[in-house]
Parts: sequence; C-alpha cells; structure tokens
Amino acid sequence: MTDDQTQRYDLGRPDPAVENDPTMNGEMDAAPGAVAPVASAAAATAPDAAVSPDAALSPDAAFTTPPAVATTAVPVAASGGSKGRWFVALAVAVVAIGAAIAGFMLLNAKTTPEALAYVPADAAFVFEIRPDLPGDQMEQVGKFIAHFPGFADLSTIDQKVDEAFTRLVRNAGGSGAGVDYVTDIKPWLNGPLYIAVRKADTANTSVPTPFGGLLSATTNGAVTCASVFKDQATTTETYQGTQLVSFGESACAIKDRQGLIGDIASVKAALDAKASGNGIGGSAKYRAATAALTGDHLATMYYDFGSYFDLLKDMMQTMPGASAMPFDLATMSLPAWGMIGIRAEGDAIVMDAKAPIPAPATSSPSMLPLPAAHKSEIAAMAPADAVAYIEGQGAGAGIQNMLTALRTIPEFDAQLKSIDGVVDLRTVVGWVQDAGVIVTGGDSPTASVVLLASDEAGAAEKAGSIGTVIGLLTLQAPNAVSVHDTTVNGVKVTTITITDIGALTGGTDVVSPTGPIELSYAVKGKALIFGIGTGAIDKLVNVQAGASLADDPAFKHVAARGVSPSGATVYVAIPKLLDVIESAMPADQLATWKSDIKPYLEPLEAMYFVTESEGDLAESTAILSVKPN
Repeated sequence: MTDDQTQRYDLGRPDPAVENDPTMNGEMDAAPGAVAPVASAAAATAPDAAVSPDAALSPDAAFTTPPAVATTAVPVAASGGSKGRWFVALAVAVVAIGAAIAGFMLLNAKTTPEALAYVPADAAFVFEIRPDLPGDQMEQVGKFIAHFPGFADLSTIDQKVDEAFTRLVRNAGGSGAGVDYVTDIKPWLNGPLYIAVRKADTANTSVPTPFGGLLSATTNGAVTCASVFKDQATTTETYQGTQLVSFGESACAIKDRQGLIGDIASVKAALDAKASGNGIGGSAKYRAATAALTGDHLATMYYDFGSYFDLLKDMMQTMPGASAMPFDLATMSLPAWGMIGIRAEGDAIVMDAKAPIPAPATSSPSMLPLPAAHKSEIAAMAPADAVAYIEGQGAGAGIQNMLTALRTIPEFDAQLKSIDGVVDLRTVVGWVQDAGVIVTGGDSPTASVVLLASDEAGAAEKAGSIGTVIGLLTLQAPNAVSVHDTTVNGVKVTTITITDIGALTGGTDVVSPTGPIELSYAVKGKALIFGIGTGAIDKLVNVQAGASLADDPAFKHVAARGVSPSGATVYVAIPKLLDVIESAMPADQLATWKSDIKPYLEPLEAMYFVTESEGDLAESTAILSVKPN
C-alpha cells in the first residue's frame, strides 16, 4: 500500500501573527530563586500551554524561541542548585526528544486512502490504480516515457496524456459514445482508485449473478452520479445517510470526495464497510499483502485464494452444462493471499508478485524437494544473439510434483492411469535436473530444448535410448524416416528427417504441408540438446567462452535488476524480436510498420522474468526495460 497522496501537509514557517504577538515572545518574569531559561522550557511542555499549530509543525521551530502563555517558576534550592538545574534540563531534553520522535512518526506514517475504506472485506480481488502517481512515481514515469518519440519534453505531459485518452475514449464508441475523457472521466481520477470483485450477494439483487463489482474512486469533489447514468431513468434512495442512485442493477453513490459505482449490492456493501469501519484495509490478509510490497506503486492487485475459489464455484454452477469443481480446496496447498505491484524505475517498468509459501495440507501427498536456485549452466550454452531464453531449474522434480498433485483429482487420475500401462511418466522426466528453451533469429530462426542430466553418463544413456527408438522407426517406415550424423565442433549431431508423418501415425497419404520435418539431437557434456530448424544445434555447440547469452551486455543489464540466481527465468531480447517480425512481414505492410509502430517499440530493450523464495514468501519479478541512454 502506498501513502494517500490526496492529503498534503503545509509544513511552512510559523504564522507571522504568532511570531509578532508580544505575548508569545518567550519573555516572562522569573520568580525569585528560579532559573528563567529552564522555566521557559518547562512551561512550553505544560499541558495547558497554548501553542500555535503552525509553529509546532514548523521545521524551523527548533531554532526559534519556544512559545509560551502561562509560566511556572521552578524553584531550586540555594544548596545544590547546579545539580537541580541538571536534573531539570535532563528532564526537559527527554521530553523534547520524545516529542520530536513522536512528531516525526506522525508526519511520516503511511495513511490508509479513504477510497480503500469503502472496499468490502469479502472481496476476492482488489485492484488499486494510482492516477495521482504517488511518491517518486511521477519522476520515474517521466524518465521512462522520455525514451519514446514525442515525450522528450515532459512539460506538456499532462496535455499529451489527456489527448491520448480522449482519442481512446472517442474511438471506443459503443457505450462510450458521447463521453468526454476530460470532463466526464478525469474528474473521477484525482487520487487512489480501487476496483473490487466479490462474490455476488444474491439476497440483495433480483438478478442472480456469480460475482459483483465495485469501483471506489477519489474524485475532484465536483462529480455527480448524473454523468454515470446519462439520459437514463434512475431511481434514488437514501442508504447509510448517502443518496444512492440506481439504474437496473447498477448503482452510484457520492460521499464527500469518494465516488462509488457498481452493482447495487456491492455499493451498499461499500457504504456498510465505511460506516462500520470494517473495510478490507483492516483485514489481516490485506495488511500482510500490502506490507510485502515496498515503495510507491502505479498499481497493485490483491487476491484472496479462499474468496476466489468460492467465487469460482458459484461461476461454474451458473455456466450451462458445467459440472461442479473437480477438486476440493481443502486437499490443495495454496497460499492465503497474493499481491502484485507495478512501479516505474526510470528505465524500466517493474512488476513484483509475492505470496506466502503455504504449509502442505494434511491430506496432501508427499512432494519431491526442489533444488535451491543456482548459477545457470544453460545460459552459458545459449548464443549471444538469442531472441528468447527460458529456463526452469529442478524441472524434472517439478513435473513429477505436478503429476502427483493431478492424481489427487479423480478426473485427471483416470486419464493418467490410462497412460501408466504404456509408459512410466516419472521415468521419462525423473532424470532431468534443469530444462531450457532457446530461440534464435537471423536468416534461419531455430528453437532448441536443453535438458541437463545429473552427469555426462546420464545424458549419454538417454541419448542411446533415443537412438534405439529412432532405429525402430526407420525399420517400420524406411521411406518416411532418414537419419544422418555430423560432427560439429567435436560434438556428434544426429538429424532425423521425416518426409511422411502418415507412415508413422498409421494414416494414409498424410504428408507435412510445409515439407519434410527436420529434428536433431546431440549430447554435450551432461546436456541433451534437441533442435528444430536448420543448424539449431550447431548454433549452441559453436558458442565460445565469453560469447554466450550470459555474457551479452543487454542480458546482463536487465538481469542485474532481477534475482540471481533464479529458479525460473524468462528473457526476450526485444530488438532481436523486432528483426524477426520485420523479416517475416509482408511487403505491403512494411511502410506502416516502420512509420507507425516500430518507432514506439525500438526504445525497448528486453522483457525479463525471474522467481525466488525468500523466507516465508514466494516472489517473482517481471521487468520491461528500455535501452540505456
């Protein structure tokens, strides 16, 4: 959660009227035997002292004479007077320091946005959008969009944004016809905006629906529900002391600066939440979720798994022909909540997702432990010009755990048992440690899959098994399958060419519409590599030390923002992807592509996604970065 930026504090200098008031100049008549400076300081802390709020909040207050109205002399005995002064001075110092700390905490404490107080606690999803760009987000968004055409001059950014959204609303048509962004929509976007999705309250609606929705917006204080229901015959009632305007099953209510729009039941639930003080902001789950995110954000999304599954059950029951949910939530090990936050960081848009790691359900089958995240061996095999790269560490154990979980669902278990008689799926994937997918571009785009065994002997053994299967296929259909071996950089590469799929599948006259299918595989160290496309494996086995994707400056630049090492990684080199798209684009579309689309994509550098586990939280980070200036 971010601070409510709709509230501002004026921490200016003290009121001149107070400074010029002769009764506030700190002068007083000291009683006999009193120490005047000490008496003045003590009087300033007296409960009955009348202190100007502006003076109390002034950052310069510590350097001005403390204001005082009533004074009380502090008698000090003639004997031991010096000692008494020290005791009084120490007490005053302690009080002053305590007051300063309390004031600092008060002024810097995060506040709950008023719009959140209206969000019902039973919401399954809560989306927070910050059009007010809180904290440092205004500056960071400005730095990010300055990389794109037309946004170098940020002095007119508000006008450009208004123009862009005006065109968007105008072009939307339909229900948006006749709606103007600046006059009808923008006044609703003057602070935090929340969109909540909750299970429908069928007791308070005449049209049963699986879910209800609510928009709680911080407005400019001048909006009305008339703009929501333009030219519609509405009805009005008073609920929780607030006028509620409705049309059909939709409703609108305005309370102070807060605007509420949604189905009637959800708007009433919002007013109830505000009146009782039981909004979702006070729930333990939501507090834990917001605490997991740090810093200011452009948007967040919170989800409650329990409420979500209740909503999902209701939705399935209302779908024609849909059966009941095929699994019981109680048998699954799911986190209590999840939170996603999106923020700008100058040269990147960053999305963080966090959720608590759940304890295994009592009825859950035992799962295989996943290996700790470690330095990638596959990234060092990928060529530096790779367009896309995906890696999953502990892939074999992860797949086995997924199969174990699916077997707890009767419908899936029946299908898996039908496969068990043909092949043992655990044996097929159990040997895999890490797995990766590498896509390359250039004149001949290729795709490769890399599977790491625990050692070189394991990889060679699996390659031998594949060779046996291929030998059987060539005996079955000698005219449909051909095999040949080559040596590339000291690595044996076996290529299989399939000219007639039908001969292998039992079909008749089935030939690949795009011509022969070419697959290849090879073993390099403990990696078993499969390639699709001409020279797919050649590109990998020819990678030299220091010239891999792991050494590429663009990859290293974006990877430095994420987590290293990471249990899962996804990387897309956007400039290289644009080259692939452009090379495959029809000639009649190139001009439009180069003038209207490509200029707005060229500043982008990469998309990057990583995961990690830290303490009791599972975390993932997605990054969209622009090229460094």
